[in-house]
Amino acid sequence: MEHMLALMELGYKVTFLPADNMAKIDPYTGRLQKLGIECLYHPFWSSVEEVFRKAAVKPDLVYLHRYANATKYATMVRRYFPGCRIVYNVADLHFLRMERQAAIEPGSFSAIQLAQQRDAEMAAMRSVDCVIVHSSAEARLLEEADASLNVEVVPWTVRPRPAERPFEERSGAAFVAHFGHPPNLDAVYYLISDVLPWLRKRVPGCMTYVVGSHMPEPLRTVEVPGLTPLGFVPVLSDILHKVRCTIVPLRYGAGIKGKVLESFAHGLPCVMSEVAAEGLELPEQLAWLVARTPAEFAERVGRMHKDAAFNRRLSEAGLAYIESRFGAAVVKQAVAAAIG
Repeated sequence: MEHMLALMELGYKVTFLPADNMAKIDPYTGRLQKLGIECLYHPFWSSVEEVFRKAAVKPDLVYLHRYANATKYATMVRRYFPGCRIVYNVADLHFLRMERQAAIEPGSFSAIQLAQQRDAEMAAMRSVDCVIVHSSAEARLLEEADASLNVEVVPWTVRPRPAERPFEERSGAAFVAHFGHPPNLDAVYYLISDVLPWLRKRVPGCMTYVVGSHMPEPLRTVEVPGLTPLGFVPVLSDILHKVRCTIVPLRYGAGIKGKVLESFAHGLPCVMSEVAAEGLELPEQLAWLVARTPAEFAERVGRMHKDAAFNRRLSEAGLAYIESRFGAAVVKQAVAAAIG
C-alpha cells in the first residue's frame, strides 16, 4: 500500500488487482478506494487476464508483488502491453528462506526442490525490467548471482507512533508474527523451549505476549510460565503500547522484518536474532539489541525490562532510525528510481 501511495505522489493513476481471488474484502478494499486507488474485483471482473484484455488505456507500469504473481503474470503483461515497464517486488527471496530452513530442519526440502525454486525465482527476475527488494543483503546476493539484473532496494514507509504511556506503566515483552509463515512458527517454539527458561531466571516478572493471526490451536492453548498467547488483535498498538520491548527470535527467513520496524516505530527496543536484523544496516547503538544465544536474548530483554534510562535511549535511537531510513520522502525517491 505504501508503494501505491508513493506512485500516486509521483503522478500515477493506480489500479489494484487482487490477483489470487479477484475479491472485494472490506474494510481493506474500501480503504484503498478512499485513498483514490481504483480497485477491480468480482463480479465486475473475473480475472487478471480479462482486465488486461479489455484495458481501454494501456498502462505505463505494471507492479507485480511477490513471486506467485510474477510467475503467473509477467509473460501475460508482455503479451498485452509490450511497451510497458514491469517492476517485480520479491518481498523476500523464497529460495533463500527455504535453504535456511533446510539447514535447520534437515529433510524439509530436497536439494532438487531448492535448486528448482532458485532457478524459478531467478527466471522470473530476468523476465522483468526492475527487481525490488527491501533488504540490502538480498540485493547483494542477487547482484552476485546475476549482474545483469536491475535490482533496487526500496523500503516501505513506516510512520513513528510511540507510546505515550510511561515506562513505569508498561511491562513485559511481545513477539508479533503471522503464524501461517513457517519461520515465525519455528521462532515461537524456539522462544518457548530455549529462550523463556533463561528469561524466567533473569526477569521472573516479565510476561511475554505472543500476538498474531493464524495461531495454531496447540500454541493458543499452551500453558507455559511467563507466556501469554493472545492470537490476532485488531489494533497492534493496543499491545505494543503496553510492553517495554519486543522479541524476534527468528532462526531462518529472508527479507527485512516488518515486526522489527514496527517495534522501533512504536518506540520499543526490539531484541532480535541475526536473521531478524539482516539487511537493516542498524546503527551501532541499535546493533546491541542483536542476540545470538538464548542467554543473550534473556540478558538483553532483561535490561530492556529493568533499565528505564537505557530503554529510553534505545527507544529514541529506534525512532530516529525509522525517520531517517523509512520516511515517506525516502520511499518516494527509491520508488522513483525503480520505475525509471
